[in-house]
Amino acid sequence: LPIDIVLPVASLTTSLFLMVIVYALFRWASGRDLVIGSVLVLASLSLTFVRGGGLLELVGGFALLLMSVLLGMAFRYRAGARLRLLDRIRMHEREQLARDLHDTVAHHVTAIAIRAQAGTAVAPHDPSAAQDALRVIETEAAKTLRELRSMVRVLRDGETAELAPSP
Repeated sequence: LPIDIVLPVASLTTSLFLMVIVYALFRWASGRDLVIGSVLVLASLSLTFVRGGGLLELVGGFALLLMSVLLGMAFRYRAGARLRLLDRIRMHEREQLARDLHDTVAHHVTAIAIRAQAGTAVAPHDPSAAQDALRVIETEAAKTLRELRSMVRVLRDGETAELAPSP
């Protein structure tokens, strides 16, 4: 009599354990592990039928395992979709930062080039104007470097600095 009470609970526990394993298999396993795990699960389901389980028991077990498979695959797909979305967001942010960086550098370098040309043009006639142009060039170059450093600092604080060039 005690074995009749314990056996259904053990059977239920085993079934739940198998469902969790199947879910985990289809949620996180890679190709080879997935194939091996699927073969083992189907073998255990077939063993139930061979040991004298009825067709109804086999169909019910298959339905429960199929539910675990579908749940595992659904959560795997959702996690992958979320990662792809985060990658797209990260790429968009990088493109925006690259545009901002380009605009900042281009503006300051243009100002430096114009002042250098002006300084070169007035140097023979007005040395003090050439010195003013050099001071402006120095100021613009310092501003450019500060803004570049600031941008790089923001990028490094946001994520680990990579030592290799990015693709």
